Amino acid sequence: MDKYDAEERIDSDLRAGAISEYVDGETALEVLGDLLVLFNKPAAIDANLIEHLRAVNLAISGRLSAFCDKIIADNIEHVIAADDEERRDSRSTYFEMVSDKVH
Repeated sequence: MDKYDAEERIDSDLRAGAISEYVDGETALEVLGDLLVLFNKPAAIDANLIEHLRAVNLAISGRLSAFCDKIIADNIEHVIAADDEERRDSRSTYFEMVSDKVH
């Protein structure tokens, strides 16, 4: 597995909502708190409601995008190492099965 495969796997997991293997609960709650603050930001008295909602949406999307980018960057090496370990275990199991059948 290379860097791009690892990025793709993490991104796919995040799109499916599988965040727990990449982020601890405290960090996830911190980001959720940031998102709630952005979501509940009151509109200025003279602000156009549509423009306010657009700005809130952009702020939330930007925060989520930055968070996902950080998760991917922080976990690439871990995912590659886990995949390498899984391959070694699979090969070892295969060799054991073959040697058992031969003997």
